[in-house]
Amino acid sequence: MGASRLPQELIDAVTDNLHEDHGALLACSLVCRSWLPSSQRHLFRRVTFALDEDDCEQLAQALLNSPHLVNYILELEVCVDAEFWQAREGGQSLPAAVLCKLSKLRSIELCNLEMDKLTVDLRQSLRWVLRLPTLTSLTFRIGDSGDVDLVSLACYAESLMGLS
Repeated sequence: MGASRLPQELIDAVTDNLHEDHGALLACSLVCRSWLPSSQRHLFRRVTFALDEDDCEQLAQALLNSPHLVNYILELEVCVDAEFWQAREGGQSLPAAVLCKLSKLRSIELCNLEMDKLTVDLRQSLRWVLRLPTLTSLTFRIGDSGDVDLVSLACYAESLMGLS
């Protein structure tokens, strides 16, 4: 990767216009070093913990290798199976470990989580995230069970401007 001769404002404008095109942003991140931060800012803005552990492990590894990426993660969607949240042998669950690093979150969406199936460390991590002064939006997508304990988490979110 070499240095770009383009002004940073122009690079930022290009990546801003590509903010929804994941493939193009990945390509931009490989152009040269000056394109990388602007591309990463869009690539990591919204992160989803999907239904399998691979996504979370990849994110954990990316944050370990490039700790500055936590500054780009502003929106988090958490939608996973209960088994995924179980603690690893001798330590914290992987999602809890990742959550504790996300100090700049503005928005979190919790989908079909069941409080009684969450580990203690994950409950603590969720409460920590909800107390972040940067967190202004909380969304619950609750299935048929309507987990009231999950909704009670909202009382920890003191900076909320939106709840749905």
